[in-house]
Amino acid sequence: MTRLEAAPLTEAPALLKGNLRSARCETQRRAIGDQALFFRAWLRRPVTIGAVMPTRAPLARAMARAAASIGCGAVVELGGGTGPITRALIDSLPSPRSLVVIERDPAFHRLLAHRFPTLRILYGDAEDLLDMLDADNVGRVSTIVSSLPRVGWSLGRQRRILKQCFSLLAADGVFLEFSYGAGSPVPGILVNELSLVAHRLERLWANFPPATVWGYRRVRAARTAVQVLASG
Repeated sequence: MTRLEAAPLTEAPALLKGNLRSARCETQRRAIGDQALFFRAWLRRPVTIGAVMPTRAPLARAMARAAASIGCGAVVELGGGTGPITRALIDSLPSPRSLVVIERDPAFHRLLAHRFPTLRILYGDAEDLLDMLDADNVGRVSTIVSSLPRVGWSLGRQRRILKQCFSLLAADGVFLEFSYGAGSPVPGILVNELSLVAHRLERLWANFPPATVWGYRRVRAARTAVQVLASG
């Protein structure tokens, strides 16, 4: 019997409030710890990390909603960081065990492996995506959720990663990414070169900073989706 079950009725509300305060304090401590870890990583490798803080909860939930709306196939997350989008995906996907997370920072990788011991958390660079997933027996996937920083990246590096992503995605698969600016995070030259269609899926004015969730499909898959909607 727990302390709450054994307590007199007059004490139970106070115990419950105490438990809620304790849970809130633990959540706050974790958030502060994550922010400190993220900031230290950014100081060491600003181009690699890109942001100075983890993804905020409203944006993490929006990315997860977009992924959950696409289908029930396998999902790959690029750049798990401290895990806010990972947690949101676990809470939103119909089959969380279909999620694979890629992280190249060793401190973040250790943290993710500790927090999500039942998930496949792979250590490596997104430029080696196909080799990593092939070694882990991951086939075609329905969705790729990307938090990769693009600031300071060469067009060649972005091209190599995106080509691998769309080689991995099923014919109607979707590549999800977010931006803090008004424009597409995937450069227009690569959208055209890879025959992609970009869609703004959701704008989050309440997020700090305000963000936009983007979805990218191959042109032929986007046309098929429009035809299906039109026939319905």
